[in-house]
Amino acid sequence: MLRISGPDAYHVFTQLGGKKQLVPRHATLTNLRHPTSSDILDREPVIELHLHGGPAVVRDVLQSLTELRDIPSLRPALPGEFTRRAFEHGRMDLNSCEALDTLLRAETSTQRRLAISAGHGQQAAMYTGLREQLLDAMVRIEAMLDFSDEDGIDASLWDHACATVQAMRSRLQKALPDAAGKRRQFQEVVMDGAHLALYGKPNAGKSSLLNRLTRRDAAIVSSEPGTTRDIVEVAVELDGYRVFIADTAGVRRGGGPIERLGMDRTRVLKALGALQEAARDDMPYFIYLNKMDTLGDAPRHSDRQGELCYVWSGSVYDDQGIDKMLEDIGARLAALYDNDASETPLVTQVRHAHLLQSVLSSLDTFAAHHINTGNPDITLAAEELRYAANLFGQLTGETLSSDEILGAIFARFCIGK
Repeated sequence: MLRISGPDAYHVFTQLGGKKQLVPRHATLTNLRHPTSSDILDREPVIELHLHGGPAVVRDVLQSLTELRDIPSLRPALPGEFTRRAFEHGRMDLNSCEALDTLLRAETSTQRRLAISAGHGQQAAMYTGLREQLLDAMVRIEAMLDFSDEDGIDASLWDHACATVQAMRSRLQKALPDAAGKRRQFQEVVMDGAHLALYGKPNAGKSSLLNRLTRRDAAIVSSEPGTTRDIVEVAVELDGYRVFIADTAGVRRGGGPIERLGMDRTRVLKALGALQEAARDDMPYFIYLNKMDTLGDAPRHSDRQGELCYVWSGSVYDDQGIDKMLEDIGARLAALYDNDASETPLVTQVRHAHLLQSVLSSLDTFAAHHINTGNPDITLAAEELRYAANLFGQLTGETLSSDEILGAIFARFCIGK
């Protein structure tokens, strides 16, 4: 689709052979012609040029537009320019613009739902509500300056402002990632995905399992031990969540130099996983006992006794137990994060986390001043709240003045969006 916008849009339309009178918000069928050769370019476009989609058609129409030299205002659109215009004219808030970009890049159903939720104004409404709470607290504190000589007014106003700040600090602390990395927020898992590594002895069936999980031949499978020499990572969708599954080289004694290099990479990946496990307490082990068709009723043991484990048995060769395992892993992800999916999160972009962290720092300064000072400076306290309220305005774009920030946001969009 090609979109032409601006005061000379109708002039461009007539130069391309449009002879009919256009009615706003109504489709008009017409022929497009080259402005100099009069060749028919396409037979079924509208003013937002819905072309047949072939590369030659799109290329020739764009080339024709560049030859309309009598219309100096005609130029190619910049990335995200149409969305930026909507923002600058007040038809979209900045959060809705960011949500649109997220929607365009969405690869899973959960990413799509998150983008639509934020794009309907729910996220901006949350920021606006928090900003209004801070402004109300700031007004109460400034009233203490104006009416400090009246009895019984200072304590009630100050206590109300402090309670507002404390409640907001608690909410932001819960919404922002903790410094130790012990928890992942819903939006982080949705956008960045979860990671699952396949470990096991050589010829245990790891590569076959990866191919079965991804429903394609992502890894080479052979009866020769040590076939997998490198880490092969493939993304799949489980219950709406993006999961990166990594096939690793089986670790054993011996092997050639290239196989040993692959085993070293497996050890590094496993060590990184152990570090993450030590930092967080919600990382389970998933254990799939393969080749049960050859073992009969052999006992099923796990060397992870006492730890959070999920164990399945089956056969990749006979396609046994895999669907149940996928179902359970998806349910595990849903159990961890679907409670958060019921509401739009405060943070869906890196920019949000940065600004909200600054808000939290201002509120922490306010709280520390209140706790550690017997006679707090009311003017400084009000200024901290004013700064935090301004940051909330930057989140929605109400007080955003830096053109560089806007340029960075809209530059991510595709041309013409």
